[in-house]
Amino acid sequence: MQLLSAKLPVGVLVLIIVSIIFFWSGQSYFKMPLIFTSNCHLSLTESDDFICEPDNVWNERKNVYRAQDKENMMKRQSRIFFLTNWEPNFHCSNARRIGRMGDGGKWVCDPYRLKSRVDCLVYSVGSNGDFSFEVNMKKTMPHCEIHTFDRNRYVCPKGICIFHQITLGNGTHPKGSKSWTTIIQKLNHIQRKIDILKIDIEGFEYLFFPLIMQASASSLPRQILIELHPSDPKYVFNCQSWVTSCVFSKFHPNILLGGTYSGQIVVWDTRTNKRTPVQRTALSASSHTHPVYCLQVIGTQNANNLISISNEGKMCSWNIEMMTQPQDSMDLAYRTKPVAATRMVFPGVEVNNFIIGSEEGQAYSGSRHGNKAGIQESYEGHFGPITGLSCHNVNGSVDFSSLFLTSSFDWSVKLWSLKESKPLNSFEVNSDYITDVRWSPVHPSVFLTCDITGRFDIWNLNHDSELPLLSTTLDGNVALNKCLWAHNGQQIILGDDQGKLRLYGVNEFLTNPKPDDFNKLSSTLQDFKRNTLDAFDDNHPASVTTTATTASSTSVSHGS
Repeated sequence: MQLLSAKLPVGVLVLIIVSIIFFWSGQSYFKMPLIFTSNCHLSLTESDDFICEPDNVWNERKNVYRAQDKENMMKRQSRIFFLTNWEPNFHCSNARRIGRMGDGGKWVCDPYRLKSRVDCLVYSVGSNGDFSFEVNMKKTMPHCEIHTFDRNRYVCPKGICIFHQITLGNGTHPKGSKSWTTIIQKLNHIQRKIDILKIDIEGFEYLFFPLIMQASASSLPRQILIELHPSDPKYVFNCQSWVTSCVFSKFHPNILLGGTYSGQIVVWDTRTNKRTPVQRTALSASSHTHPVYCLQVIGTQNANNLISISNEGKMCSWNIEMMTQPQDSMDLAYRTKPVAATRMVFPGVEVNNFIIGSEEGQAYSGSRHGNKAGIQESYEGHFGPITGLSCHNVNGSVDFSSLFLTSSFDWSVKLWSLKESKPLNSFEVNSDYITDVRWSPVHPSVFLTCDITGRFDIWNLNHDSELPLLSTTLDGNVALNKCLWAHNGQQIILGDDQGKLRLYGVNEFLTNPKPDDFNKLSSTLQDFKRNTLDAFDDNHPASVTTTATTASSTSVSHGS
């Protein structure tokens, strides 16, 4: 069973708009040319009745196409891949932009040629509620029939287009998806030619495009307008010190917060043109002077704070709008011993109670306020630094909010309850440092791990508690150091030591838990507890016998 879809390049909205004209030799589907002049039989045949120009002009156009296409096939290493590797190989004489400027509009090749097409047909895949392309296309070509497709429900402007709520796929994955061929059949467009296909589906074009190319030649559109979302980052921010942790402010999505090796906390703002911090904390005894490995924004929209911990054991609370001094701070120690924190989590919507992982391998729980402010409990089990910490946050018929997972350089992942000082279970299938662990945000028994060998595992405790459900090792001798789930649980993101991100789609049965999955996990946890007690009894038979004998002797003595 396939759990992960093909790899997608990761990037945010660096938009390169490419219009592609495909030339199909052979059968012509419309015997009447769009614009007819003499001596253009070759161009009409090879452009699917779209272009009519003299043979000598058409042949020269093909020479230009072949020469540039050969150049485009040579991959050149560059951070700006498309600018270095891709140049247009076909030029339209009268290209026109249809739709608004910026995101939403597209360049259309010679739309005037469609004016003589009495059954002009346009498909627009991907809407997000923006119909500027459709509105402008209808204004330019009133006789064109326009169909818009999106996985979410929207309403086309009256008289402009026909909307279809459809998830595109191969018919089986994703669940409930429709294939390209099925869509054309259901709309009764088998005998019609699609003049324009516009694709803007936020990165999923890399999955959708091959499905079109695998369809029959009769279903291929004359012209494809596709918005690519390449892997180059939209923003690059700089800092004078190594960045050791980074989070978005969930209540201010334009604000990015970074902890640094120097101990400073820096603030970047995507709304400005500056790529350097717009705010930074002072290096002083009142804040941090050691590397900051832990950052988390807690609270609500109207009352929120940034919590930071540096590895000398200082926790600070900050007002994000005024980072000159912390609002309060606390030295973390357990029984007078300072704690060098490596990971921190406030479970769920907590603003007071927290869990941290440490360099010495212990996990701790504590609170920021109250009579017992500071670290209160210790959880011992690892023999190396804790590298990952994740709390269970899936709500359901059973409350699992006390559960958390830790990963460590000791090659193990451990499952804990805040109510127990010893781990409920230890997962030990890796052969090197494990660098991160994350509970699924939607499935109660699923979690993700990664290690420095390039291996990542997806576990489902309801399926098997001894072996992962899926295990994959990446090629290229890469070390994975971070893993993350999308909020909907439908994708995972992996970060490596070469600065690359990888995005994978997750099979739907891991994103749609069944009602009994919560009860199954509860039963699995009971099995873990029984196994722990049995293992303890097996490893301590002598001490149990001695205790019992001593108790009996004492009882007899008192009886005397």
